[in-house]
Amino acid sequence: MSEDTENRNDKRIPINVRILPRTPSFYSHRIMLQRGEAGEVVMTCFEIIPPVISGDQEEAREKLKGLGVNAESQVRVTMSPKTF
Repeated sequence: MSEDTENRNDKRIPINVRILPRTPSFYSHRIMLQRGEAGEVVMTCFEIIPPVISGDQEEAREKLKGLGVNAESQVRVTMSPKTF
């Protein structure tokens, strides 16, 4: 191990991670990664909200092509590129 690596390891402090019961949990259908203005990484998670559409499958598919499907953001996480 190099001296530089040893010095960095000496400065590390353990992080005791706790996930609280009240922490919300989401099922994400899509995740979008972006680069922020200062070089940070921004990760946004989305849940697709299925629309209520009547008719047979072909009619429903044609309606969806025109309307699209909504995806609502659930959480946005910003972190440094080094952490990412």
